Amino acid sequence: TLGLTATNWTLPGGTIDITNNAIVNLGGNFDTATFEVLNPTSSTLNLTGNLDNSNDILTLTPTTGDLTFKGGQILGGTLRTAGGSFLWDGNATFDGVVLDTNLAVDNARTLTIKNDLTLGGATVTNPTITLGSTGSTTTLAFSGAGQTLGGTGTIDMSTSPNNNNRVIANNSGTTTIGSNVTIVGGGTVGNNSAAWLVDLQGTIRATDAGRTTTVFNVTNNGTLESLNGSTLNLSGSTFTNNSTLTANNSTLGLTATNWTLPGGTIDITNNAIVNLGGNFDTATFEVLNPTS
Repeated sequence: TLGLTATNWTLPGGTIDITNNAIVNLGGNFDTATFEVLNPTSSTLNLTGNLDNSNDILTLTPTTGDLTFKGGQILGGTLRTAGGSFLWDGNATFDGVVLDTNLAVDNARTLTIKNDLTLGGATVTNPTITLGSTGSTTTLAFSGAGQTLGGTGTIDMSTSPNNNNRVIANNSGTTTIGSNVTIVGGGTVGNNSAAWLVDLQGTIRATDAGRTTTVFNVTNNGTLESLNGSTLNLSGSTFTNNSTLTANNSTLGLTATNWTLPGGTIDITNNAIVNLGGNFDTATFEVLNPTS
């Protein structure tokens, strides 16, 4: 095992030989150019420190090898894969990153986002982040107020049999889900705190029969859908609908403490079940207009 754990470290010259099942713990602070000279053979690179990728592109290839998250952080720039992979043996943080590759977050792991996350780039224009819970809570967590999940792509929560995938925030404020971002599957979006709000400009779609998607404190300026025998619960302190809300052959729970439907399109059809909880008024009730 080799620990590169100085506060700041560089590899400007010499010979680097990492072979034969070596384990290298990449701590401290280093940049992408330094990472790219490691070139391990049949070995493990663990990210435990801060990799500065600002204004750069980190591409994992057979030459760079895989990079295993073990509590470390990637700062800025664009992330790509071309024969290498991002692996998990702990949690990870992305700070102001553009994700130009598909990414799977392993069971029980947390990917924390600071200073926004942009999905899609020149290589993979519509990537998917798969939250891979197989029973334990698996999380995409936004840290800090005013975060945006932007670009074009999908967050897939459909892997969990127990709805244990989550897209949450760790601080107060509003998190925006961009207009070209779709969240699918069963799990949780938001958290049950009046201090954390979701501005949905994209799509949240409950799709999995027998599974539940719960969204807290959301203002819908995009699309909310429950389909195919799934359940979509709109919960928390508030829910406001300004755009498209659909329940088709599924269950829709309007269970926020206070909820309103001031605008948009309401489509309740095909044997949908709607549970009217919380507090609402007659004018709100009258715009539901369910069919069959």
